[in-house]
Amino acid sequence: MQPHRRLHGVLTSLCFAFVFSGLLQAASAGQNSLTAQEVADGWQLLFDGKTQKGWAPRGAIRWTIEDGALSSVPGSGGGHLATTASFGSFHLKVEFWVDDVANSGVFLRCPPGGEITATNSYEVNIYDAHEKWPTGSINEVAASSGKQKTAGKWNLYEITADGEHLVVRLNGQVTVDVRDSKFKRGPIAIQNLKGEGIVRFRNIKLKPIGRENPVNQ
Repeated sequence: MQPHRRLHGVLTSLCFAFVFSGLLQAASAGQNSLTAQEVADGWQLLFDGKTQKGWAPRGAIRWTIEDGALSSVPGSGGGHLATTASFGSFHLKVEFWVDDVANSGVFLRCPPGGEITATNSYEVNIYDAHEKWPTGSINEVAASSGKQKTAGKWNLYEITADGEHLVVRLNGQVTVDVRDSKFKRGPIAIQNLKGEGIVRFRNIKLKPIGRENPVNQ
């Protein structure tokens, strides 16, 4: 091989490695942060990726932060991690990762204290194997429009609670669009029901609907 071709190959490899490294850093930097457009649109970050500020455990379960994600501690028991602020009408985005063992969920308009259940709040379920309320359902309200396969990968919930109008989107697909007026306002919570398996959450973002500013209340 001629020297100039060898040098060109080395430079090309270095350039590719530099670009790939930059893409990885950019992706990492984008976790648990708001884009300029999201800030302009009124989105607020509920989890900063480093601390549990603004959150409090409910039940025996303990939570830790691993690689920028809230993770339930195996063997610590079941329960929830709930926001200390209450929310009424909003758009919510949250990414989750579970294995095929964990039974989890995102809870809306929870009671301000005490036990959190699917009967005193809205539970957007995360458990593919559930016979009645598979992932994408709102337990005790409406079942998902189809069976989902979410275990072993990152997934995105986009949830709208606009008064009594509740819409759930999972990875861009609408799974529930229903009206229910049982619960008006309360904290948001994440769950590991029995403390088994792996549960992780990241990129938890909220945009208030209307004039309320729930993060500061």
